[in-house]
Amino acid sequence: MYQVQHDLRYAWGLTICGHSVYVCHFGSDKAVSSKPINVTTPEGRHAFIELLVSWSMCDDSQLGRDPTIKYLPDLDCWQVDCPDDGEDRSAGTELRYYYNTVICHADHLFGRHTRCFLATDIKPTAESPLEPNVVIKDAWAFAERSADEDICDEVKLLKKIRDVLSTSLSPKDNVTYPEIVVGGRVRFEQGDIDIKDNTDMMYQGVEFAGDDLPRFRVHRRIVLSQIGERIHSVKSVDKLVTVLCDVMRCHNAIFEHCQILHRDISDNNVLVVRQGDGIARGLLIDFDYALDMSIEELRTPRPEMTGTLLFMSINNLRNWGVKRTVLDDYESMFVGPECRGTSYIEVQGTQSIESEAAQDFPPLFDDELQYKPETINPFEKRAEEDNVA
Repeated sequence: MYQVQHDLRYAWGLTICGHSVYVCHFGSDKAVSSKPINVTTPEGRHAFIELLVSWSMCDDSQLGRDPTIKYLPDLDCWQVDCPDDGEDRSAGTELRYYYNTVICHADHLFGRHTRCFLATDIKPTAESPLEPNVVIKDAWAFAERSADEDICDEVKLLKKIRDVLSTSLSPKDNVTYPEIVVGGRVRFEQGDIDIKDNTDMMYQGVEFAGDDLPRFRVHRRIVLSQIGERIHSVKSVDKLVTVLCDVMRCHNAIFEHCQILHRDISDNNVLVVRQGDGIARGLLIDFDYALDMSIEELRTPRPEMTGTLLFMSINNLRNWGVKRTVLDDYESMFVGPECRGTSYIEVQGTQSIESEAAQDFPPLFDDELQYKPETINPFEKRAEEDNVA
């Protein structure tokens, strides 16, 4: 449902059980059902007809569609408005982009519904087809209701990274870091009303019992200047190790100069990008769970478990409640090569089949777990490429 309709924010549904009809609302974290409408009674039939009439009079945004995303049939592409929140976290300007390629779909019924589009700010024409130059990330992220109090605001963190590293680093540092163009919380107009797109608006009028109240989410959209591929596209060991070295260099620069701890390093949060020199480099992305450790109250232990389960550090998995440090991120970073360093075999009956993990990456070790000495030193390889460039 969400995968094929990338302008869908939430969904409505009807469930019929015998003589009873239930209205269902599917949000980011749960499905909410109405009380049964008994269509065998005059009151029930009246309520059901009233429901259908109300739906027919709703605009698209009330039915779950995103009014900031529109399809342009003449150009065979989509138009999307991206917010740029002001420095005081208030609503700022909006920039318009165009896309026809979705590289990440929202493939789950519940969750962040993350989507990524390859886009451009230049409106295409019949003579000038669409050529993407940015990536748009669209997601429903956990947040605080007040933008000023949102310590995990990815937009705010990415802007700090951009502003600090652009002046603190030189080309000699050889660091590739995420460069945000614009970003912010999605808003739109419904008649004369300015709507903030969040779960408070989504569940408006629904009464939840105590602990059943879903955690607050905001609809956030971010534009990044780098276009890349997943790390699974790397087919050689030397390139893989080189990309991981770049990611560690990126992480170190961000923590040293910005005091931002990523806290969710995994395969899905590493991109392989090619910049002006044409050399493949590793880039650390997705700062949804990152924290600015320069903020005094964040220096105390934060016991919550964050990150991708397979890549969590022992400290994180045990949930000991001790302070998370840069060492936890390093541990997560080293889990990836460990997983890809061996070839997994799935046995089905008498037939052995290599898994996708084994096909994606050539093993760093042979069948007897002896390291392959012919693997190229990634630092020597990078030096050769830099000299050529």
